[in-house]
Amino acid sequence: MSTVSGVGGSLLRARPAFVEKIKIPLPPLEEQKRIADILDRAEALRAKRRASLAQLDELTQAIFIDMFGDPVANPKGWLHAKLGDVIFSASDGPHVSPEYTENGVPFLSTRHVRAGEITWEDLKFISKEDAEIQWRKCKPERGDILYTKGGTTGLAATVKTDRLFAIWVHVSLLKPDPEKVDSLWLESMLNNEFCYQQSQVLTHGIANRDLGLTRMVKIKIFLPPLHLQKEFSHRIDTLERMKIVHKASLAELNELFASLQYRAFRGEL
Repeated sequence: MSTVSGVGGSLLRARPAFVEKIKIPLPPLEEQKRIADILDRAEALRAKRRASLAQLDELTQAIFIDMFGDPVANPKGWLHAKLGDVIFSASDGPHVSPEYTENGVPFLSTRHVRAGEITWEDLKFISKEDAEIQWRKCKPERGDILYTKGGTTGLAATVKTDRLFAIWVHVSLLKPDPEKVDSLWLESMLNNEFCYQQSQVLTHGIANRDLGLTRMVKIKIFLPPLHLQKEFSHRIDTLERMKIVHKASLAELNELFASLQYRAFRGEL
């Protein structure tokens, strides 16, 4: 402990005199430049991959506008409807905190729902028994849409897996009517600025923000013919496959960059 000192109560820091004595490897300047160049090129590749993913995300809405026009102006004169007109039901998860388990059924909250994407990181779990009770009221299935209704509201993501999971009260479950609307099209409609702004107006509260089920079904949409919605969905499927490839590539580049850094600081590059 002689090498550390207290700062502001219990906060510790290394003594400057000790830090000054720490030895670090110092390769020749030319070697430093070579290492920096390798790391810069690796980082440039990562940046390009991140930029490509961002462009693919933007392309979804660009295709939407190109095919259907701006929902505000509705230049193609599509029929108007409300969200409640094109879904079988809107439900949500339990209104009381569940008992979490070390493993079991994944339990998703708003932090797992992004615009157009469901993430499976940092999951909590509940027992199969508790999940089955919840599923009597609210069971997510492939083709359903998760729509955030608490905290960060107004973000929609289509369920694209057969994996069993349950949802928290701040996530709503929309079950689209397939004879009226395509799930991926409705997801993009809800994530469009036109619907997103409506969701914010309909969200009540400040500290505890809530987009109630009875309010969200009033969100206005326009309704192009189903065959055009499906054509849009097909295009988005193609984009999603491209995004999967880019994400896998980015993950590999991240691992490579971390490995290069490790080897550089050990003098092994």
